[in-house]
Amino acid sequence: RITIVPIRDIGQGTGFGELLLSRLGGRGQAGQVFKQIRQKHNVLLQANQGRKTIRIMALEEAEEGSVSKTLQAAKAEVLEVLDTQVVQKSVEVPRSAVPVPVEFLHLVSDYNSVGPVPNEAALGGEVDAGVAPEICLRGHAESVWQASVVLERLFEGQSVACVQVHVDHGNGRAKGAASFTARLKQLASKGLVVESWKSPKDVNLDEDDPRQAGQDRQKTERTGVVTSRVWIFGEDAAKVHEAQEEVQRMLTLLFPKDYGKVSIRHARPWSENRYALLKSRQAEWGCKLLLDRRTMHISICGTGDAVKRAKERVQQVDEEAAESEAARLAEEKARREEEEREAAARSEAERLAAEAEAAARAFAADAEEQWRQPEAPARAPRWADEVSPLDDPCYGGLWYYVDDSYTIQGPFPDELMEQWYLEDWFPSYVPVAKKHPRDGLPGLHDFVPLSALESRYRSPFS
Repeated sequence: RITIVPIRDIGQGTGFGELLLSRLGGRGQAGQVFKQIRQKHNVLLQANQGRKTIRIMALEEAEEGSVSKTLQAAKAEVLEVLDTQVVQKSVEVPRSAVPVPVEFLHLVSDYNSVGPVPNEAALGGEVDAGVAPEICLRGHAESVWQASVVLERLFEGQSVACVQVHVDHGNGRAKGAASFTARLKQLASKGLVVESWKSPKDVNLDEDDPRQAGQDRQKTERTGVVTSRVWIFGEDAAKVHEAQEEVQRMLTLLFPKDYGKVSIRHARPWSENRYALLKSRQAEWGCKLLLDRRTMHISICGTGDAVKRAKERVQQVDEEAAESEAARLAEEKARREEEEREAAARSEAERLAAEAEAAARAFAADAEEQWRQPEAPARAPRWADEVSPLDDPCYGGLWYYVDDSYTIQGPFPDELMEQWYLEDWFPSYVPVAKKHPRDGLPGLHDFVPLSALESRYRSPFS
């Protein structure tokens, strides 16, 4: 007994079918899980690359109903593993679109549940001549395919908009949906391209275990709401935006309890950490949420009171985000002001130090030239021999000196200077000055080299 698993919903038409099938017998995590499925159900799995199918064959004979259940269980597990696979595709960026506008990256990230990563060349950075600008897309096969198509149309100069709808409203099966689909056809007659695609699926880009990734996604997508996407493409950005608004108004008019739209001031809480808040809230609130950073709003798709509650909670989250953002900006402003004050203080200190150093150097050079004395006599003169105390520069006051860093130190009394002098702390070239406190600090002209005083007195400080 055999059963066939088509993978048209997981890669066929997107260019990823062969990649997904190749993982059936690979050594990666997917290959290990497929091996466990074979052993668990005692089945054989065979991939057909040409038809993009997986054949599942039961290896043991049993009652027909038992074999059928085994094959269906194996099929369900195979589909689950394939549906949680992360694929990767690089989209080449035309030179005319370099650097890639951040709005393009936000759009495919918000609408397509993928992680777009442009290389340095795509951002306009300096790279080797052989490096082509491109954007790497990672995510579910269907989501990556949709994102690549959207990017290509953006690079062609088209404008893009997207609206999420209940799947039965989009295909015309629900009551009142026929008028909605008819209106979509009228939009297409106005020179716009209107297409309905399945809602892109999300996969955990960090999860190594495919089964665990599937369980994580079920937790965040368990809303009871199945949606599709209406995509609008056109050359005129104003017309595309107007059509998007019209589609949303029609949905609200025809199905007022199933749709909502809330303007937001801060998108960061919803988009950071790969939309972790948005995913957890839509599972908690029982609604599908779609962030649009270009128009700064969140559209809500659900049923009845769940939509009303979700609108209130989105507004509450946005108010909390506004308060948090205000606090963050205030903290950042205070930090920036503190850094500016510290920088100004450092700059002023450096300026004063430079001025002091320049003045000290100038003083040293001038003092050396001005006070250069002939050789000292064989006998140092006594106090009363040649100098009157009233004429002596050391008479009265306190002492100052200039250290090796060209900083003026002092004032110090005679006894302390005498002690330091006897302990040989002062070289003969050090500039010294004595001045009475009532006369203020000494100027450059007041300093003389210590050697000039040593040549006149036995001890300059006594």
